Amino acid sequence: MAVVGTGASAVQFVPETAPLLGQLDVYQRTPNWIIPRHDRAYGPRTRWLLANMPGVRAAYRAALYWRHEARVLAFAVHPALMRIPQRTAVRHIEE
Repeated sequence: MAVVGTGASAVQFVPETAPLLGQLDVYQRTPNWIIPRHDRAYGPRTRWLLANMPGVRAAYRAALYWRHEARVLAFAVHPALMRIPQRTAVRHIEE
């Protein structure tokens, strides 16, 4: 199987499909920047707070939203701010 592109769709289906194939070739023009996601499992206390305290859940979701939305400044307003995330992405890719 050959996949042309490494965008959002490929990120979703290639890892699921690859183990089922004898050979997989992926072609990309420009590689995506991949930064660590820092996903983690929530402990019982955090799950309880998020499930039972609406204000905590709303504040947490707002913090996530604004943390990600702040990246627009680096992309659109001040590209020099991308140097730190770029170093993080390169280090992550190298690892």
